[in-house]
Amino acid sequence: MLADYFNFHPNGSDRANFSKATMTYSPLGGLSVTGPDDGTLIANGSMHGERVDDMHGTNATFPVVTDIARDMVQTVDYPGSGAAGAFTAGPGDAAGGLAWRLDPLAPGASTSFTIFKLAEPLTLAVPAPPTAWLLVVALGLLRCSCRRPVSRKR
Repeated sequence: MLADYFNFHPNGSDRANFSKATMTYSPLGGLSVTGPDDGTLIANGSMHGERVDDMHGTNATFPVVTDIARDMVQTVDYPGSGAAGAFTAGPGDAAGGLAWRLDPLAPGASTSFTIFKLAEPLTLAVPAPPTAWLLVVALGLLRCSCRRPVSRKR
């Protein structure tokens, strides 16, 4: 099982703006987090895998995340993951998790799976400094490699 969680703040992480997010899930699009365009919007974000997830869940509409999304990933307990359809949670400090069942690995074998975490940059009236693009690239692609340890008999 490979899992990851997404807690993105489209309007920033300061106290006045961190709970403005709305999270939406769709089987083909994964998790999308959007914020209101009220002058504080920085970027909308999304997370999905290279294929549709096997399980998903969200912290629902809590005003503050109580580590529920992270707990889903650690315990492999995704409330409501049987529903294949779309859902929306928020506004609030929206967070969610996705999990994929990967094929079992033989000893010494490896596999790879790509999880995409993207921030949709807004169009700026002035050119963005080069360091801002480094942040976009850093959020762009997370490549995960999984390896099952070789068991040794003694």
